[in-house]
Amino acid sequence: MNKIPILLLTACMLSLRFVPAQAAEEAAPILVPTSAVLPFEARGRQAENDQAGKSVSDLLFVTLLENGAANLVERAELDKALNELHLSAAGLVAPESQLQLGRLIGAKILISGSLFETGGKKYVVAKVIGTETSRVLGCSVNGRGDYVDLVPELAAKVTKVLEKDVDKLLPAK
Repeated sequence: MNKIPILLLTACMLSLRFVPAQAAEEAAPILVPTSAVLPFEARGRQAENDQAGKSVSDLLFVTLLENGAANLVERAELDKALNELHLSAAGLVAPESQLQLGRLIGAKILISGSLFETGGKKYVVAKVIGTETSRVLGCSVNGRGDYVDLVPELAAKVTKVLEKDVDKLLPAK
């Protein structure tokens, strides 16, 4: 009779010993390479959308920073690199310009995008680009409110791409 409680106690202690290791594996952060959020291109009513594009990219940057989804390049470094390359936000449309910028600032991943309105709905499209491979993944959101109201949903989708599919954007090892 004395052996049963000892065996139960031993089994419980052994199972507890493996729980923290398992929990640590589940909580391990997903490593995402250094990324940069570029200004989003506005399409349509330019004056109104230009400001919205800047606001969307700024809010996306802050949201990704707060949720720890990526190591991000400081905005001042990005602006400095833009000046060095003699580019403006409008000059980033060409993929070659985006890739050159990414390499200059040390970002392995660039996040750029556009916003536009059609059929009474507003759309924000994000492109997640690998600077070493030129591969592109994307996601989008839409709604009827302001563009900035769409940022939390967009940030969640971008985070999912960064966590789940980042290997598709990087060179094969």
